[in-house]
Amino acid sequence: MKKSIARKIFAVTAFALLIFTAAMLIVTDSMNKEAARKNAVNLLKTVGAAIKSGALDDYKDAARYSDDGENIRITIIALDGTVLADTLPYAVGSLENHADRKEVKEALSGGVGSDVRRSDSSGSSYLYVAELTDTGTETVVLRIAVGVREINSYIFGIIAAAALILVLVLIAVGFISKPIADGLIKPFALIRERLDAAAADDGADKRNAPPITLTNYDEVNAALIDIDEISEKMKSGIKRSRDDKRKLDFIIENINQGVITLSKDGLIGLRNKTAAEFWGIPEGTKEPLCAYIRDKNFNKKLEEAAARGEAARFDMTEASGRVLEIRFRPTAESGISGIITAADVTDARKLSAEKQEFFESASHELNTPLSSILGYGETMLADGKFKREFLEIINKEATRMKILISDMLKISELERNAATDDAEIDIKDIAERAARSLMPKAAAKNITLKTSLCTGMIYADEEKITELISNLADNAIKYNNEGGAVEIASKKTDKKVVLTVKDNGIGIPQEYIPRVFERFFRVGKGRAKRESGTGLGLAIVKHIANRYNAALSIESTVGYGTTVTVAFPEYIKNPPE
Repeated sequence: MKKSIARKIFAVTAFALLIFTAAMLIVTDSMNKEAARKNAVNLLKTVGAAIKSGALDDYKDAARYSDDGENIRITIIALDGTVLADTLPYAVGSLENHADRKEVKEALSGGVGSDVRRSDSSGSSYLYVAELTDTGTETVVLRIAVGVREINSYIFGIIAAAALILVLVLIAVGFISKPIADGLIKPFALIRERLDAAAADDGADKRNAPPITLTNYDEVNAALIDIDEISEKMKSGIKRSRDDKRKLDFIIENINQGVITLSKDGLIGLRNKTAAEFWGIPEGTKEPLCAYIRDKNFNKKLEEAAARGEAARFDMTEASGRVLEIRFRPTAESGISGIITAADVTDARKLSAEKQEFFESASHELNTPLSSILGYGETMLADGKFKREFLEIINKEATRMKILISDMLKISELERNAATDDAEIDIKDIAERAARSLMPKAAAKNITLKTSLCTGMIYADEEKITELISNLADNAIKYNNEGGAVEIASKKTDKKVVLTVKDNGIGIPQEYIPRVFERFFRVGKGRAKRESGTGLGLAIVKHIANRYNAALSIESTVGYGTTVTVAFPEYIKNPPE
C-alpha cells in the first residue's frame, strides 16, 4: 500500500507540475507576445514621428530604419494597398497589394492594426502592427513587422528552464514520496494493528496490541484514541464470545446425547462425539444420514416430519437391543434444515417395563394370599365353626403378605435413597451373625452351612448389610439339594472387601442369569411353587450393593450350584497422604 501511495504521490505531483508548466508557458507566451506587440507599436510611433518631423530625407528611407532586416521589417503602404517601400527592397516589386491585410484594414479604419501570420514573401512568421502616418505630402500606412522567431526565442529558454526544474522536482518528489506515504499510512497501519490485535485468538499465535503512537495530526490522534477504546471493547467482546462458544462446543461434544444437524440438501452438517459413537459417523462427512442409519422406520418418520415441518419424537430399537429416543426439530436457521438428538434410553425403558411388570406381579402376589384368606374366611363363616387347619392357612398367607409388603417397602426405601445409619463395620462379624441365624433352616434340609471369613472393614449400614448377606444365604439354602452345602466367605484384595456366597445346589440356566436380580423374577414356575418367597430378595440385594458402590456378579451352572460375589470398597480410616 505504501508503494501504491508513493506512486500516486509521484504521479499526481508530476501531473500537477506538467499542468503548471504548460499554464506558465501559455501565460508567458501570451505576455511575451503582448510585450512584443507593445514594443512594435512603440517602434511604429517612433518611426512615424521621424517621418512627420522630416528627420528622414525621404519617407521611403524609413523602410530601411531597421538594424535587423530579417527580424524587424518596416513597410510603407499606400492607401490603396500598394507597397511603396519595404525593409526587403528586393521584394517591393514582387509584393502584392496589401489592402486586404488585417492590420492594414484596421489601420485604414483609424486605429492601430495588428496581426500574426506567415509572410508569403519572406517565408517567415511576423507580428504585424500598422497605423496611418502623415508624411507631410501624403498619408500612408506605416507597418512594423517583428519576427516571431525572435519573440519565441525567449519561450525556448523558458521551456528549457522549466523542463530542468520539472526533472529536478520529480527527482526530489521520488525521494520524499516514500516518507510522505509512510506518514500518511501510519495512522491506518496503527488502526489495523489495533483491530488485528483485538481480533487475534487467545492461542499461541496471539499478538499483543501495539501501544498507541500519536501522529502530528490532532484529528488522526483523536481517531486513534477512539479506535483504541473500541478495539479494547471488541477484544473483550470477542473473548467472551469465544469463551462462550468453547463452553457450548465442549458441552455439545460431551453430553450423553447424540446431536446431528442436517443441511438444506439433507446432508450431515455437524455431529458430536456421542453421535459418532452411536452410528460411526466420521468427522467432516457430507453424506446423507441414511448412509449411516439404515433403519427404515427411522428414515420414514424423519422424512414425514420434515415434509410436515413439524417436530417428531420416537424410539428406535437397534438390533443390539439398545433403545434410542430420537427427537427431530425442523429449522431454517443458518442453512440448517433440522436438528436431530438421540439419547440412549435403554435402561429407562427397561426400568419402565420392570415397573409395569412389578405392579402386575405385585398385584398377582398379593391377590393369591388375599384370595386364600377370603375363601377360608367365607368357609368358616358358612360352617359357623372354627377349624385349626383353616386358621393355619390364613395365618400363613397373612404372614406371606406381611413379608411381601415389608420387602416392597424396603425396595421403595432403597430407591428413594432414604437416610441410613452408616458406620464403620466389620463384614466378618455381620456374616457370622447372619450364618448363625440361618443354621436352623439349613439343618432342616440337612444342608451344611460353613463360613470362611476374614476381617474386612466397610462403611455401611449394619442392618442393610445383614439383610444382603441373609438374603443371599437364604436363597443358597432354599434352592439347594437335600444334604447340600453352603459357604459364606470373605477376603481382602486390591482395596476391596469381597464377600462370596457359594452353594452346590440346582443352579441357574445361563439365559436367566441376567434377570435374577429383577423384582418377582422366578426361574421356572415349578421351582417357584416348590419354594415359598416374595421374589424380591435378590432385587433388595442389588439395591443395597448399588447404594454402597459394590460390584455384584453371579456365576452358575445347572446341577452344580451358584456363586454370588459382592465386592465392597474397603474402608480406610486414615488413608496415607
